[in-house]
Amino acid sequence: MIHEGDIIGGTYQVVKQIGRGGSGLVFLAYHRNLRKYVVIKRVQTNLANLETLRAETDILKNLRHRSIPQVFDFLVSDGEVFTVMEYMEGTSFDQLPAGGKQLSETQLLRMLLQLADVLSYIHRHKPAVIHSDIKPDNLILGPDGYICLIDFNISVSTGVSSSLSGYSMHFASPEQMNMIREMSYGRSPQIRLDARTDIYSTGALFYYLATGLYPDTRCAPSNPGGTGGNAQQKRGLAGGATYGGLPDASVFYQDLRAFGFSDAFCRVIARCLESDRNQRYADGSKLYAAVRHLHRQDKRFRRYILLRAGSWILTAMLIGSGIWLLLEGAHQKVLDIYTRDLQAFTAAQERGDTAAAAESSAALLSEKQFQKILEDRPQDRVILLQCLGDEAYAKKQYAESWKYYEEALQTAKAASLETSRCYRDYAIASIMDGKYIQAQDALNEAGALANGISDPDNALVEAYLMMERKDEGNDPEGCIALCESILQMNADSDQKARACVLAADACLEREDADSGKTDEERIKWLSQAVQYSGETRYQRMLASAYMEQADDSRRSESQRKSSAEKALECYERITELPYSLPDDWISRVVVMQYIGEFEESKQILRQKLQEYPDDYRFPMYMAFACDQTGDPDNAAQYAKKAKDLYDAMPAGSREAESSEAIARLEQIAKR
Repeated sequence: MIHEGDIIGGTYQVVKQIGRGGSGLVFLAYHRNLRKYVVIKRVQTNLANLETLRAETDILKNLRHRSIPQVFDFLVSDGEVFTVMEYMEGTSFDQLPAGGKQLSETQLLRMLLQLADVLSYIHRHKPAVIHSDIKPDNLILGPDGYICLIDFNISVSTGVSSSLSGYSMHFASPEQMNMIREMSYGRSPQIRLDARTDIYSTGALFYYLATGLYPDTRCAPSNPGGTGGNAQQKRGLAGGATYGGLPDASVFYQDLRAFGFSDAFCRVIARCLESDRNQRYADGSKLYAAVRHLHRQDKRFRRYILLRAGSWILTAMLIGSGIWLLLEGAHQKVLDIYTRDLQAFTAAQERGDTAAAAESSAALLSEKQFQKILEDRPQDRVILLQCLGDEAYAKKQYAESWKYYEEALQTAKAASLETSRCYRDYAIASIMDGKYIQAQDALNEAGALANGISDPDNALVEAYLMMERKDEGNDPEGCIALCESILQMNADSDQKARACVLAADACLEREDADSGKTDEERIKWLSQAVQYSGETRYQRMLASAYMEQADDSRRSESQRKSSAEKALECYERITELPYSLPDDWISRVVVMQYIGEFEESKQILRQKLQEYPDDYRFPMYMAFACDQTGDPDNAAQYAKKAKDLYDAMPAGSREAESSEAIARLEQIAKR
C-alpha cells in the first residue's frame, strides 16, 4: 500500500491519491529535487511484462506537444512499477456542465479542434500511439484555455503492444467492447485497435458534453455532474432501440440537432460515432481537417458560396487559415525546443550537476522566444529561478541568490502558486545577506498565510534567525532546539534534512565548539540529514566533516584513520551513482591516498584519465601516487602533463587547489 508521505524512488514524496486510471492508481507527488508537483501512476502490470512497459514508456517520453504532459521517469520500487509525469493544472472535463447547451457550440468546437490536433500528432508519431481511453476524466481544461490529454500509461503503441490495456464504459469503441467480450470468454481477440478507436471515443465524449447522454445507452448519468453511476435506461430523443446494439449514426445526428447544434457539427460527431470503424475518420489528422474546415460542411455555407459570384471571400479564408497554420507550426516548433531544453535542465538536476542545471536555467530564462511560454507556465519560471538562487547560495553569493529568490517569490505570488518554500528561501537568503528586516517581514507574511498552523519552512527561517542574526546576538542552543522540534513536525524529508544541516552548523557556534564532543554531535546531525534525504550534497557534507575529524591533531592516529575511512565510504556511495561528478572522484582519490591506498587510487585514476583528459587534477594525483609508490619516471611524466593542463587554463576557471599541492606538483615535474 502507498500512503501519504511515502517516498518513492528516493525522490518523489506522495501527497495524496487523486484518481484511479484505467491501468492503475494515480497520486499527486512532490519532486524533492526539482521542487515541483508531479503525477505518479502505479501501473497494474506483471513484472514479467516489465520490458514491454518500459518500451512503451520510452515512446511516451518522446512525445512533445503542449497538450500532452511530459513523461519524466519510469521506475520499479518494492516490486511495483511507477511512471512519473508532469502535473497539469486545470479543470477535469468530468466537472464541466454537460447537455442543455451549457457549453456553447463555439466552446465545444474549440476543445474538439485541440483534441483532434493532439490525436493527429500521436497517430502520426513513429511508432503510432493510440490513447485507447479518451473520456472526461482523462481531459483537463487548463487555465489558459488549452486542453490536456492525460493518462497515457494505458496507451497502445502499435509498434510495441497489441494488447488492450484499458477502456471505459460509455466511451469505449465497439471494437474495444468486442475485445473485452472475447477475452471474457477466454478467447484471443482477432481484431487490433488502431487510430479509429480514439476517433469513436472522441465522438462519444463530445456527444456526451453536447447532450448529457451516453451514446452506448443514450441515457443521462445518474449523477449529472459526473460520468459514473448506473444510468436508468430511457428512449432516445429520436426513438429507436438504445441497448443491446448501438443506434445508427443518423440517430446521434438527430439527437444533436434536437439540442440545437449546427448541421455541420452534428455531422462530424455522428461520423465519429459510426459503428463500422471503416466509416469513421481514419485518424486524428482527418478529424482535425474536418473540424478545421467545419464551415464547408454546413448547408447554409454551401448555399452562400454557390450564390456568390466572386471567389475572393474563399481565397481570403484560405489565406487566413494558411497563416494560422503557419503560426501554429512555428509555436509548436518553439515549444518543442523549450521542452528539449527543459529536459536537459531536469536531467542535470537529477544527476546532481548543479552547475549544468544553473547554466540550463539561465539559458531558458534569457531566451526571448521562450518568454511567452514561461508566462503561460509560471511554475516553470519559479523552478528555474529557484535553481539559480540555489547555485548562487551554494557559492555563498547571498546577494545574488536573494535577487533570484525574490523574483521567484513574486512570480509564485502573482500566479497564486504554492509560496511556502519561496518565502523560506527568500527569507534565508535575506538573513545570510544581513537583510534581517526583509527576512522578518517575509516570515510574518508566510506565517499569516499558514493561518496559525505550524509550518516547518517558517520554523526553519526562525532557526536561521536564531543562528545568524548578529545584530541581536545569535543563539545556537535555541537554533538546535528549534531544529529538533522541526523533526517532530509533519515535515517532509527535505525540510528535515535542512534542519539537521543547520543544527550541525550551530554546533560550531556553541561555547564548547572546540571539544571533541561537539564534533561528534555535528557528525550525528549530518548523518541524520543523509538518512532523511538521498541528495548527494548531504553525503558530501558528511564526508567533509569526517575529513575534518581526520585532520584533527588532537585525535589519535587510529581515530583519524577511522574518520578518513568513513569519509571514503561516503565518497564510494556517491561515485556509485550513475551521474557522479569529477569532483567526487577526485575527493575519493584524495581520501584513498590519505589513508595510504595508493595502488588502489591509481586503478581509478587510469580510468578517469581517459574520461577526463583535460582535467589536470587526475594526472596530478596520479603523479602523487606514483611518487609515493617509488615510480619517479611516471611521477614526473604525469606531473608535467598536469602542469601543462593547469597553466593552459584561464586563471579564473582553475579549481581551488591548495598552494602546497601545486608546489608539490611543480617539484615533481622538475625532476
